[in-house]
Amino acid sequence: MSRTIVVDSSVVVKWMIPEELSAEAGVVLSEAQAGNADLIAPELLVAEVGNVLWKQHNRGYLSTVEMTHALSLLHILPIFYTNNNRLIDLACNLAVAHQRSVYDMLYVALSVQQSCLFLTADKRLVNAVSAILPQVQWIGDWKP
Repeated sequence: MSRTIVVDSSVVVKWMIPEELSAEAGVVLSEAQAGNADLIAPELLVAEVGNVLWKQHNRGYLSTVEMTHALSLLHILPIFYTNNNRLIDLACNLAVAHQRSVYDMLYVALSVQQSCLFLTADKRLVNAVSAILPQVQWIGDWKP
């Protein structure tokens, strides 16, 4: 039986660009590919990943070919997307309650709505909400 896991751009980008915690993020993807996890995210993820790739290209860290390749990977990742409209009310309420961006809270809202784990590499986000929302976990602490 597979479990459901929300992933954000801080995890997904690590599948495309080798950086700190890429190995840990890779385990999450391997779990999904093996059928042990269903990965979900708000539709916002696509724009956020695209923006990170653009920034990396703009800074000279990714060539146009590398950015295009990363985008092609994004299109085939085993992630099920949820429409942002289905999450926005809860996300705004969570943003007010936790003084975090609505962007971040879309992921948290999805994990609350689906009663599932949310993995992120954003330590500040984890520190801000995990005492009240323990399903929000830092990728560096996660064990499959």
